[in-house]
Amino acid sequence: MKICRTHHQSGKPPCLVRLHGSKKRLFAHAAAFMLASLACFPSLTARAGEAELKAGLGFSAEYNDNVQSKPDNQQTDIITHIKPFLSCFYEAGRVEAKIDYRGDYSFYVKGKDTDEYAHYLNAYAQAAVVENLFFIRVEEDLQPVYRDATRGEELIDDDASDDTVNRNRFTISPFFTLYPSDRTFLKFGYSFEDMRYSNSINEGDFIPDFGNDFAFDAETSTQHTLFASINHSVTDRVDLYFGGSATKRDSEDEQGFDNSFNRYQAYAGGKYALDEQSYIDVQAGPTYTDYVNGDSSLTPYVKAAFVWGVGRSVFDFSYTFDYTDNPQSGNNVKHAAYIGKWNKEFDRAMLSMGIGYHEYREDSAENQPPSATSDSDNRNSLRPFVNFRYSLTERLSFAAGGSMDMEVGGENKNGDRYYANTELKYDLSEKTWVSANYRYRKVNGSDQGSYSVNRIGLDFSMRF
Repeated sequence: MKICRTHHQSGKPPCLVRLHGSKKRLFAHAAAFMLASLACFPSLTARAGEAELKAGLGFSAEYNDNVQSKPDNQQTDIITHIKPFLSCFYEAGRVEAKIDYRGDYSFYVKGKDTDEYAHYLNAYAQAAVVENLFFIRVEEDLQPVYRDATRGEELIDDDASDDTVNRNRFTISPFFTLYPSDRTFLKFGYSFEDMRYSNSINEGDFIPDFGNDFAFDAETSTQHTLFASINHSVTDRVDLYFGGSATKRDSEDEQGFDNSFNRYQAYAGGKYALDEQSYIDVQAGPTYTDYVNGDSSLTPYVKAAFVWGVGRSVFDFSYTFDYTDNPQSGNNVKHAAYIGKWNKEFDRAMLSMGIGYHEYREDSAENQPPSATSDSDNRNSLRPFVNFRYSLTERLSFAAGGSMDMEVGGENKNGDRYYANTELKYDLSEKTWVSANYRYRKVNGSDQGSYSVNRIGLDFSMRF
């Protein structure tokens, strides 16, 4: 996956964490990370607590027969990877913090493409300022996402960097919790969110080179939200939910088009536990959006799930209707998802399969700026998948899987995509393992043409 590009000959520092915006915002990000980092080292805190630290390193080499994902003039190369990972959790008194990081440093032996650096970071710190009453939570989330949100939320690691951008989302939220009774829980507060994408660079910022080679109008946004919710347990099996929020979003792309809006949402719902493995959970309500250009919309908000466990099988059916950000257009688009899954556990194996149908629609096209009237906001897709893992011995396991992303109607600009993978893994010890893998990707009918990619790799990983 080509996420962050940095030429090793340029002398520029590798991209570690992308921070955007003014010096005040840079300071806020640094303070958040300092709080989370200090929490990972009990010796630096005034009060000892429970700490858990996991770290490791992976090395791999792979052969790729089409490193640039092109239909013509395909280039082959050997790619070596260094993959560090770190997980830290700390809890003491009224403070809780966690950091999860993993990276992928890729180097092309023949130089057929640019060396790449991919980073995934999720960190939070939460403090109970007044015990059981007032809290402050800070979060930082850095990860690659698809340029075109209609491709889905989960990246497939064979996809190329031309399809992805890096999203950096910082959130701080002070909130209150109240317990009017043993069965009732009330939460209300305020949330501030600042979200940027990889090529939203402001001159004068101290920002490491993050691979700014994408040619589209990236969106930057800040969001202020007031929220409240109440949960009430009627019985041991029945819970009721009520809540709402008011959001003011200031959003602008690099060409100055204003995609800001005010949004108001209310919902009610409940959960019914059929048994220990099965339940029905439904939330629904109206969402009213008032755009800065004068347009408005009234849409439903729905989040429904039916989970049914039978023996060692679990069936999961869900439907959601909400909004998602599309970096490619700068729009906040409507997304409806119908998903069915089946998971089956055997004595030495695990089988998972399912299918999802997704609809994406722009909310309002009238009087929208050019950046907001993109066909990429409107797409229907069908996504079946299957995954299987089998333990041949206590140390040796085999895994295989496949998935598809097929466009239903439309101009099929993304093309139909087919993925397959297989892996043979052997545990050398509790902390070290090796694996051999094969990955295949086929793309038909995209704007870039039809092509396929084959990858064969060897991996070695260890935990410290």
